[in-house]
Amino acid sequence: MVNTEEHYPVNIKNNSKLKIGYYWPIVLSDGSISIGIILDLPKEKFTGSTVLFIAGLLDWNNTRLPTLEELKKSKVIKAGITNIKTIEQNGQKISGYIDLDNTNIKIPLMVNTGMYNKTTYIVNGYTKVRLVKENEFNNYECLSTWGLNVINILAEKLLKKSG
Repeated sequence: MVNTEEHYPVNIKNNSKLKIGYYWPIVLSDGSISIGIILDLPKEKFTGSTVLFIAGLLDWNNTRLPTLEELKKSKVIKAGITNIKTIEQNGQKISGYIDLDNTNIKIPLMVNTGMYNKTTYIVNGYTKVRLVKENEFNNYECLSTWGLNVINILAEKLLKKSG
């Protein structure tokens, strides 16, 4: 159950208070806005698990924040593991929440390593789906760990309006 009475923006320092579906604006150099969203959270404890999450870059780009109806139609164009500091990297904070059920926002299936080996898995966020076959490995992007500014760089490269 999600507390629908939260007040935004929200500034969170560790992922124990994060929720899948929180989103934040990414302001691009042309003044347009793209959206980052929390797609998954670690299910097990490991080094860094209290500050990491899987972020998605949505295909939204406009001069304003999207409505919830517009967000529901958005799709993930890139996903990666990142640190909670990523959200604040450019002075941003969590600006809202959307329940990902009944939306187009889905975690893409990816592989958990950049080079094929016999223990490489197809993953759905932090969940292992199955071992990947060598002949299908190249059909998936690698779930990589992003530096703090990677989502911003991807948004600039993939979504910035030309001009």
